[in-house]
Amino acid sequence: MKDCAKIIKHCHNPDVFYEDVVQRDLAAMSHVDFYSTGFPCQDFSSLGNQRGMASSRGCLMMASLKYIQKHVPKIVMAENVTAFCTRFPVACKMFQVALEQAT
Repeated sequence: MKDCAKIIKHCHNPDVFYEDVVQRDLAAMSHVDFYSTGFPCQDFSSLGNQRGMASSRGCLMMASLKYIQKHVPKIVMAENVTAFCTRFPVACKMFQVALEQAT
């Protein structure tokens, strides 16, 4: 993970970089009009272990939802595998409802 952070910082030079999305202080974060998110797919993929929200990686989706609900960006782009909605309809519905409530 530290290597990924080094690459992102080197290639993109972000103004703000959060080492751990779960530990972000939402109140201190700025509002953005466009929020792009992706959370680990291994736990949702048909090729992965399919633990979904029961895993430490799968529940990272909640960090994105908390930001969206708090700051209500105009546009949200979320990326994951197709199985996120086909094999885990409850998690998919949670994400859809959070997006609808934020509008």
